[in-house]
Amino acid sequence: MGTDGLSAAQSEPKLLARHGHLLLMMPPLMVVCLAQGLFDRTFVDAKLVDSVSHLISAEFENFNQQIVREGRARYVWLTTVVLTLVASVFAISYCGLIIIRAYGRQRRRVDLFLIIGLCAAGVACSAFSVVTGGASMKQVFDLTFRALEQSNELIAESFLRDIGLVLMIINALAFFAPFVAVFAGCCCLAPAPEGRRGDPVYVAERMKDLRGFLNAGSALLVAGILHMAAWLHWPASMVATDQARDGIRDLAMAISTYWGTTYSLGIVVIFIPAATILRARTVRLLKEEAAVQNPAQWMQEHGFVTSPAGHLRQLGVMFAPLLAAPLSQTLAQASGFSG
Repeated sequence: MGTDGLSAAQSEPKLLARHGHLLLMMPPLMVVCLAQGLFDRTFVDAKLVDSVSHLISAEFENFNQQIVREGRARYVWLTTVVLTLVASVFAISYCGLIIIRAYGRQRRRVDLFLIIGLCAAGVACSAFSVVTGGASMKQVFDLTFRALEQSNELIAESFLRDIGLVLMIINALAFFAPFVAVFAGCCCLAPAPEGRRGDPVYVAERMKDLRGFLNAGSALLVAGILHMAAWLHWPASMVATDQARDGIRDLAMAISTYWGTTYSLGIVVIFIPAATILRARTVRLLKEEAAVQNPAQWMQEHGFVTSPAGHLRQLGVMFAPLLAAPLSQTLAQASGFSG
């Protein structure tokens, strides 16, 4: 019995082998923490927000044109709200399926507690930013919301309350959905179940899920950047002078580009290492498969990207959040933010 117990203990995977894939969460979290820290440290002061509010509260010129511009800006923002909500629900649902496929019926309490802990930490950081008035609160939320409060001739008080409710829902999803997506990406590297260890087809299925994580995560972050840009551009529709509009537009572009770059780097530092590990696992397993004569052809047939065009497409998806910032300028021009 002692021998059986020793054998069972040796056959049990070590803690690192069972949960080591969760270490892949560290690079994107480090990127976001670094970006948030830099963003907070470089926040100038409340004068920036005050100056935009004073521009709005000044006496309106060409009031009828401002009504039209504000109306267009409002509906562009509402369009990005719908896009963000749909993308968030889609990302959560799809990444949830990835997690289920990776784990099957296995009970991973450590992983469950970790994702709950990460979501709780995200909510705590958000609450801390609201209470202390951090840079994200002032330069992203207050910049537009205080401007809308000043424009009481254009924005009704009841609509302001609705805006606050919508933003609360979006912010809650913004903290929950990315953690689920990152967790799903890590799950693609989880150990195979007992019956499929050494099966290259199983690894190919996880590679397919990893590409799904890439697409869903990128769509989520692109929607987030477009929403942020539309929100920050909104005050530009309510000022009278072209110079003031250009200044607000350029500020919105700069902030959107900053976070678009951060989000793209977050995708890169999780997708490329995970894809490299899965490819290496597959190559190793195919060498052990006597039935596979051409590993490169087998990998191509099972969905691995082997062509330069395929790699370029993946790079385009990874850097889509960064490219969304310039796209927001097109939305701004279409909605009349520029004049």
